[in-house]
Amino acid sequence: MYRSPLLLAVLLTLTSSFGCAESPSSPDPEGCLPDQAQWEDVVRPMIANHCGLCHGTDPDYGAPDALLDYDALVMGEPGTRLADRMSARIGEGTMPPAGQPLLPHPVFDTVIQWASCGEDHPDYAEGLIASAPVFQAPSTPTEDLPHFDVTADGFPVAKDAIDLYQCFTIEAPLDEERFIRRVEVIQDKSQVLHHAILLQDKDKEQALGTEMCYGMPSGSNYIYAWAPGTGPIEFPDGGIRLAPGDRLLLQIHYNNGAGIEGLEDTSGIRVFHGPVEGKEYGMFAPGPLSFKLPAGEETTIEGRCTVPQDFDVLTGIPHMHEIGESFQQTIERLDGTLEEVIALSGWSFEMQLFYDTPVQLKAGDTLVTRCTYQNPYDYEVTSGEGTSDEMCFNFLYVSPPPPDRYCDIPPTKVLEYTPGECAPDIVPDELPVVEGKYIESAPPALLGGELADGDYALVHYEVFILPPGIPIGELDYEKSFVEAMGMLRLEDGVLQFDYGTHVHAELIGSDITIEEAFVLTNQSDITLGPEAGQIALHQTCPELIDEPFLGTYDVAGDSFRLAFEVLQGPIALVAQATWARISD
Repeated sequence: MYRSPLLLAVLLTLTSSFGCAESPSSPDPEGCLPDQAQWEDVVRPMIANHCGLCHGTDPDYGAPDALLDYDALVMGEPGTRLADRMSARIGEGTMPPAGQPLLPHPVFDTVIQWASCGEDHPDYAEGLIASAPVFQAPSTPTEDLPHFDVTADGFPVAKDAIDLYQCFTIEAPLDEERFIRRVEVIQDKSQVLHHAILLQDKDKEQALGTEMCYGMPSGSNYIYAWAPGTGPIEFPDGGIRLAPGDRLLLQIHYNNGAGIEGLEDTSGIRVFHGPVEGKEYGMFAPGPLSFKLPAGEETTIEGRCTVPQDFDVLTGIPHMHEIGESFQQTIERLDGTLEEVIALSGWSFEMQLFYDTPVQLKAGDTLVTRCTYQNPYDYEVTSGEGTSDEMCFNFLYVSPPPPDRYCDIPPTKVLEYTPGECAPDIVPDELPVVEGKYIESAPPALLGGELADGDYALVHYEVFILPPGIPIGELDYEKSFVEAMGMLRLEDGVLQFDYGTHVHAELIGSDITIEEAFVLTNQSDITLGPEAGQIALHQTCPELIDEPFLGTYDVAGDSFRLAFEVLQGPIALVAQATWARISD
């Protein structure tokens, strides 16, 4: 069960109390009479809880009207009634008054939908300023491609469905691997649609069929997110790989604030697919993974990601939750120059859009992601997947697909590293600290390429644990990690590499914890094997050895990966390091 981090709700600017002001335009269709039963069951308790201090049965603190009597709210002509004026003030952000707690997004939506009989949605873009244009896909498909739909398939949206997250999961109806080329929303009962998200669940963790859903299946990937105003996504020169048996999970956030009876919704997402050709894309989410926001304070947090390989960025969707104020992401290039990816102010949780940011990321670049929050509550808000938690990511469509979905490195160097005797003469202070991880699987195949001479920095590190795994227990993959920092030089067929590591490993259900720090240093003559990706290191430092180390490698732009199998006691491991060129 899960609540998606990509829900969409609003940050209100609270400036004045409810009362006389310029006549707001009515959000209601002519003749709309808001439902009385929905008022009594749902809306009145919300108003009493969030507005009752001033607008209770006996108005107080200068409030001109009570807002708890249904007959008084709907008396008069549509557009001038107290219910219409209340809804308009909530929609424009002038109620509650400045200094009062924000309205939770279910309350915000519900009151406006109730007053308009389900016909009106707030203008979530009000006050939002972005430094890049919205990513615009063609309104209709550019090619005649086959498609299939993932829909709610007649889901009954109950009259009391407020802030409901429902998931609908199918297996991809394919006979062979295909590229997802385009995705677009199918709107049926728009009166109750809050947002829709499509996820790819390769690990088949989400059960087929429909169920309420809170959180996100581990290992799943975003494909598309829609909210009122969002257009389709179309990949101009490739797509996202989809295999037979992959599960597609549609999450729809429903809010029947108007209390409409008898609704059955068939909204969903249409997926267009084509042959596996052109660029392959994946989702990459740089940003801080863990942070805390003190009560009652404005706080800016920062995450830093060392880019593990070259990427072409097509578009991205910045993401925070309800108390975000502004968002910024910049690139620190290896030569020290800065380049802005996107900056947003007047953040709207309800208006999260894909922006046109076609930048090129180079291995070793640093992506700096900053989010500013105003926490109005008397308690600390922490990072997490729930709507009441917070996040700070830019979900980027990149090609080629990234090795990891998230990317964040420690803000300061915590690894003590002194180069060994075979290290090249590269200044360690200029090297990043890389937080690697353990993975219980065979590593991906490495296919070789043309190695280029130059100096390289370690930018990515993974340790693959091969079957049968660890004989003394099960590794806690969430808590175990390895920090590393290092340098490498390739010159005239000679390879020098040197890196320091700090290993932290914990076993599930055990008090056993392994802490170890060491430096790996090596100078070798290299030869490439007869098969693509094979490499042999004939070690000459720290001492000459007769048998070479056999490994695999591949090249991607200005970076390459090296992988070697090692034995640590009875445990078979493959250590895979990615190196990015920092100078010729």
